[in-house]
Amino acid sequence: MHFRSEALGGPTLCRSLERFLHHFKVSSSVLMALTTLVFCPDVQSQVPELLYLRLNGGIGNTVNDKAMPGVPGTSVVLHSGVGWQSSNPAVGSASLITDNVVGIPGDDIAYTNAPFNYSGDWTIEFWARRSGPFVTNSGAHPLLGKPGATSIVIDHDPAAPIHSLSLTGPGVNKVSLYGVGLQNLWQHFAFVHDCRARTITPFVNGNSKVPVVQPGSIDLNGDALKGLLFGGVVQNEWEGELDEIRVWSRTLAESEIQAGKDNHVNAVSGVDVAVVEVVSPSRFFPYVGQPPYSANEVVSVRVENLGLSVLPTGTVIPLSFSVDGGLILATEVLTLVNPLVTGESVHFTFNSTVDLSGSGVLIIEVTSNLIGDSQPSNNTKARVLAIAGREYIAEYPYFEDFTSAAVSTNTPPAGWRHPASNMAEDWIFTSDPSMIETGFFPIQGDHTTGVSGAGLAAMVPSSFLGNSIKLDGPVFDLTINSNPRLDFWVWSTIVTPFQATASNIFNLDVISQPSGAVIAGVGGPWVGNPFVGTVPSSSDWFNIGVDLGAFSGQAIRLRFRVDGSPNNVNHAILIDDVRLTDHPIGLGQPPQPGLAVLDLNGAQSPGGLAVRFVENGPYSSVATPGGLLDFSFEGPADQPILLLVGPMNLVAASFSNVGQMDIGGSPDPITGIPSSIGVLFDGTSLVGLNPLFRTNIMGVASLGLTMPNVPPGILTTFQAVILNDTPSGIALSNAIELEIQ
Repeated sequence: MHFRSEALGGPTLCRSLERFLHHFKVSSSVLMALTTLVFCPDVQSQVPELLYLRLNGGIGNTVNDKAMPGVPGTSVVLHSGVGWQSSNPAVGSASLITDNVVGIPGDDIAYTNAPFNYSGDWTIEFWARRSGPFVTNSGAHPLLGKPGATSIVIDHDPAAPIHSLSLTGPGVNKVSLYGVGLQNLWQHFAFVHDCRARTITPFVNGNSKVPVVQPGSIDLNGDALKGLLFGGVVQNEWEGELDEIRVWSRTLAESEIQAGKDNHVNAVSGVDVAVVEVVSPSRFFPYVGQPPYSANEVVSVRVENLGLSVLPTGTVIPLSFSVDGGLILATEVLTLVNPLVTGESVHFTFNSTVDLSGSGVLIIEVTSNLIGDSQPSNNTKARVLAIAGREYIAEYPYFEDFTSAAVSTNTPPAGWRHPASNMAEDWIFTSDPSMIETGFFPIQGDHTTGVSGAGLAAMVPSSFLGNSIKLDGPVFDLTINSNPRLDFWVWSTIVTPFQATASNIFNLDVISQPSGAVIAGVGGPWVGNPFVGTVPSSSDWFNIGVDLGAFSGQAIRLRFRVDGSPNNVNHAILIDDVRLTDHPIGLGQPPQPGLAVLDLNGAQSPGGLAVRFVENGPYSSVATPGGLLDFSFEGPADQPILLLVGPMNLVAASFSNVGQMDIGGSPDPITGIPSSIGVLFDGTSLVGLNPLFRTNIMGVASLGLTMPNVPPGILTTFQAVILNDTPSGIALSNAIELEIQ
């Protein structure tokens, strides 16, 4: 294969990239991965924060840090070369430091000396700084956990010797972070495990990276004798420092991780006390079928010092709570029994209780009123509660795959319901082809598993007798969601062109809570294959996305509604894998339908949505050596495509009527085109594979290239230029960053 790599306003593509690209070959293979079903523990049994190790010992080998309520307290035990340094901690008065003497590996382990085992959703966050170049030993250099048969391990990634971290362990698909610049620089890291979505999402300095799909639920297990290990391991000690290790028994949202990080690095001068969490009553309780709230519910909160001033022992912090913005129901005082330094928090439980034995939706608010507080804006924290037996969702991303529904019946998962207005007909939960009139396109199985009978999807059969067959989701608390987004998968058996009197039409409604007012047609109508409209559908699942931003700050239910006629057959409609997220807004250019769209290996936006949703980027995708690079382009018909490569650089340049360049270095002073961009393939050339880079008469082009054997990490960022007949003559697509795993 031969290709040219020309520069646009800057240096050509680097030689190392050019060499391995010569190994690309055209491939028609498509790789598919099947996820497995997992069991997730009931979230109502979780203690929100399991462990908080401030690591502020400073002198000797003892600290006062304890596990949070619900977990036995313990002092950190230091062994071998582990110690304290107070000259430059991340937060507080000291940090943990391990022996980094070149050529003298040791058993530099610190541990909690108490059992540590947990199943379900979890978040690990910590500050880390690397002081050594990892040249002493070739091992993994763990900073949390210890390699073995049971433990989760966070360590330096030996596959990428510079600036890297990875999370590994039993049953874990490796989660790696590259180019994080650890050496001599404190940075905040987090790993968030979502049991239901089967993902681990890494964070660097509060910013989320691409979630890594997991084969099953990942438990947190410590050493059988020593508990949670950190700071080192035999023969391959962590060469650096650790601070502020926190372990949560829930998934923290990106906004929470960002706020936690900022609270430490942006602490204000003077006094700043904040109510940062309403611990109880829990937003997760009660579930459908569980006992209702009582007339004497306990109210407890977590209060944190976000100021630089240390609050001394004996400080009195008045706290109060109210319901639905009404009169204050109780005012009590928290008296500190120990000094409260920057970043440290304490729990407080009111003696007074609250009556939640009624019905409806309530908002409970807790406020601190410390005299001299310099930041009153963070003194109040609210929690929305649904009572009278309804499941209430306030943790995101939310995911439902219908596996807990009763097989081949109309009994939905907990929190879902069929309205009485369905006229005795309901959605059915199945993936059995014998129950579905499939016409010419038989279904292969539900979307989650893809295997007939292995999982469940929600279905309206084609033979239903009436209109408006509805399925309502649980109540979603969107009071803290700035950009809520819904996406789900649809499979339709409509095999004839759309007819108003003989086709099932699929819509999405929103039901406001607690009023019950219905806002009809928020999404849809979708008829058959939602992306081809009146064209007969095929045997495939399709993803649909709906922007729920108009309902931010509210509580709502989602209603999936099918209207139609029994006059035609083969019109069954199924949905599966419903997901609701608080969707971050990227700075990169979105795809430009009709002008220039690029997809690669199912690239996703920062919020985890596919290219077809036209979200702001930058998009990201992954590949493995020997795997497929599946490029997809959309634009005007029969036009050349130029595939550009370069470093990601959001809003590197913007050109009127052309688009935004999100790759490259500093712009050329004359042309304005960023430097360090190469032309990988040029559809105007007849050399090598270049002629393949051209849209067909439908305005699309799909190419499969085999990934050669290259080191893991961020490889490069792609962006396409597609020629067109507009006055500008060209259009820029969205950019996609490729990571090799």
